[in-house]
Amino acid sequence: MAKLLVVLAVAGLLLACSSGPSTAVRDKRVCAAYETFWDTDYNGPPLSAEMVAARKNLDDAIQHGHDKRLAAAAQAVMSGVLSTPAIRSASDLKHFTSSNRFKSVAAAVETNDQFVELRCDQLGRHING
Repeated sequence: MAKLLVVLAVAGLLLACSSGPSTAVRDKRVCAAYETFWDTDYNGPPLSAEMVAARKNLDDAIQHGHDKRLAAAAQAVMSGVLSTPAIRSASDLKHFTSSNRFKSVAAAVETNDQFVELRCDQLGRHING
C-alpha cells in the first residue's frame, strides 16, 4: 500500500510539473506563425492591420519557442522584410533593388528563410512558401 501511495505521489508531481505545450509544439507554432507572416502582403510602411497581427503572432511564437536557432532565423527574416521601405512606383523599386542595402538584406532573408523552412520540415511542419 505504501508503494502505491509513493507511485501515485510521484505521478501527481510529474503531472503538475508538465505544464504547457511540449518544445516541439512550441517550435511548430513558430513555423505556423512564420508561414502566416510570410504569406501576408507587405508593401512597406505603414503596416496593414493584417501585417501587424502577423508580426505580433510571430513575435509571440518566437518568444515562447524552444529552438533558439529557429527563433533567430525567423526573427532575421521578419526584420529584413519589415526593413523594406515603401515602394510606390517602378522607379522606387528599381532604385531600391539596385542598392547594396537591398542585396545584403535579400541575401540574409533568403539564407534565414531556407533555414526556417528546413527546420520546420524536420519538425514535420511543412511551410508552403
